Amino acid sequence: MPSVTRSRRSRSEAKKDAVEQSMLEALQRLGDRGISFTEASVEQLAKEAGIARSTFYVHFRDKSDLVRRLAGRLTEEMIQGSSHWYEVAPDATREDLHRTVQAAIAVFVKRRALFAAFLQTALYDPDVQEIYEDMMDRMISEVRKAHLRVREAGRFHPDACPEIAEIHVYSMEHCCHRMAQVEDPEVIERLAQGLTHMLWNSLYAPEAR
Repeated sequence: MPSVTRSRRSRSEAKKDAVEQSMLEALQRLGDRGISFTEASVEQLAKEAGIARSTFYVHFRDKSDLVRRLAGRLTEEMIQGSSHWYEVAPDATREDLHRTVQAAIAVFVKRRALFAAFLQTALYDPDVQEIYEDMMDRMISEVRKAHLRVREAGRFHPDACPEIAEIHVYSMEHCCHRMAQVEDPEVIERLAQGLTHMLWNSLYAPEAR
């Protein structure tokens, strides 16, 4: 016989996920209309998400708590977007890297309002700042693992400095956050090509390309 407690918990989790998804979509729509996260009120966010203001406070303590909750989704999507290259890094072609860069940029474009809210909130909320730093550290850790595999395959650039993983991750983050705000496919593709050029030439040894 199914557990009543487990069933209730499942419904509660499903409701929480649905509310979070509605808030994520509302955040994006407001951002597309030029309303930043700092400008948006809880009432605006709730109305845009199709929920009551009181329902917002059932699930979130405040706007910062909303960002904390949604940050996990952003981290997973960003790592997933680069997963192809992580898997093939030792034998990767430039085209493999280009596809990975395109996928990573696509996450920034899709979640640009959430990422902007993340950065804005991190300026005044130490907890959100810590989550941001943890996200970047996790991405750097994944990149370091891929770099190690490239090194073991004998393809690592001999002049690459020990901080190359940090440089790659923060360069991607900064460029994507700034340039992916432009809804122009040609600009986005030039960004992808530029980042691919930088990553390819700074990571892989010339004779191994």
